[in-house]
Amino acid sequence: MKKTLLLMLFISLIDISNSFSQSRYIGIKFGINQTNINLKQYNEKVYPYSQAIKSAMGQFLGVTYYFSNKNQYFIGIELNYSKRCFNNTIRLLDSIRNPIKYDLNDHLIKTIELPLLAGKNFGNKLFAGFNVGLIPLYIFEIEVYDKSSRPHQILDGTNALNCDWEGTFLLGLKIRNNIIIQSEIRYQQSLLDLYKKQQISSNFFGKLQTLNFGLKVNYKIQ
Repeated sequence: MKKTLLLMLFISLIDISNSFSQSRYIGIKFGINQTNINLKQYNEKVYPYSQAIKSAMGQFLGVTYYFSNKNQYFIGIELNYSKRCFNNTIRLLDSIRNPIKYDLNDHLIKTIELPLLAGKNFGNKLFAGFNVGLIPLYIFEIEVYDKSSRPHQILDGTNALNCDWEGTFLLGLKIRNNIIIQSEIRYQQSLLDLYKKQQISSNFFGKLQTLNFGLKVNYKIQ
């Protein structure tokens, strides 16, 4: 998957660099997301437990810049602020695997993201398209909301500098030749686990998986 993404990025860069007619766009985007985590269990012989994860809704907001050629290939960069959420239930088990304790938590993960994208559109005034790319990101805060005692925590031990791969499907409408309104669905998954392996107490060895639903408005500047 990683090799395919890098190859598509490279091909798009070559195509655009060989084109003399380029269009540049700036824009804003916003939307909602649903986040999950593909959990990996740890040391179950010492700490037997079962765990249930439920995705929750978050939000994102960002600015975009990209340029395309006459064949509608494009590359772009974004700067996004994102809040991702998920809920988890941990059930500690006794020796015969009967639940002895429940721990309910809500997680709120705040990130700054820098997506690097390449793709292609199909159509003229009304068009569809896709893009793929990598999303370097920085996790600057994680809040854990305990439903039983209701404290807030800021957790250490994360892979704060992380990176996602992404794939996006989009639909767009051109207005007056210089404004584009675009809706998109983006799936992204982290390349690194949320927490570092040595953070045994965190219980969360897994990668974030996020589905984004967004709206973007672009303005042609060249």
